Amino acid sequence: MNEKGTVIFDLDGTLVDSAPDLANSLNVVLEEYGRSRISESEVRNMIGHGVGELVRAALSGDNNSPQEPLIETAIVRFRCLYSRNLSKHSTVYPNTASTLAILKQEGWRLVVCTNKIEGSARKVLREFQLLDFFEDVVGPDTYGVSKPNPEHLQKCVSDKWASLPTIMVGDSEVDCAAAKAAGFPMVLVDWGYNKGRLSELAPNFVLSDIREIHQILDKISSN
Repeated sequence: MNEKGTVIFDLDGTLVDSAPDLANSLNVVLEEYGRSRISESEVRNMIGHGVGELVRAALSGDNNSPQEPLIETAIVRFRCLYSRNLSKHSTVYPNTASTLAILKQEGWRLVVCTNKIEGSARKVLREFQLLDFFEDVVGPDTYGVSKPNPEHLQKCVSDKWASLPTIMVGDSEVDCAAAKAAGFPMVLVDWGYNKGRLSELAPNFVLSDIREIHQILDKISSN
């Protein structure tokens, strides 16, 4: 089989719609801290920078500035709740598994790079029977960096694959910023948690159906 290169996928909002479970766990924490519940749509607009920033943003939503010890305690509580409910209401986006299977068969090396901690990301992928498609799963705790830091993506590419094309597939401004800084072509999906207009992020390609990734990869690898 010819080795074609590396496709780095974001997780939340790209492969899996995890907002329902994130929102449920977050609202439990908010209620425990005497804060108002927030809607799932509001949570979708907060996703992308990791659960620490998600909890921090939610606790600050009542125009309060909580003390750092309270925030850290809330983050620990959220992680505990969420780790037990990673895929209770979350769903895999349509045609994801079949597309990943074809890409792997064609010789693409598949990696997940996410701002969700590695253990949780692996558990989500395992529970949705997607883990075996990926050679590696990289979280912010894996190498001590997180998107939009370009090193988070760069560390996903081993020396063996460095001379072959590397493509980033994600849904947010965080993914775009990391890909551009790393010098990787950016494929932005239009079904995720992007907070702005797609055109403003200036990706190399926009994807409306994950099955279209084949044509995009053919264009990138032939250049």
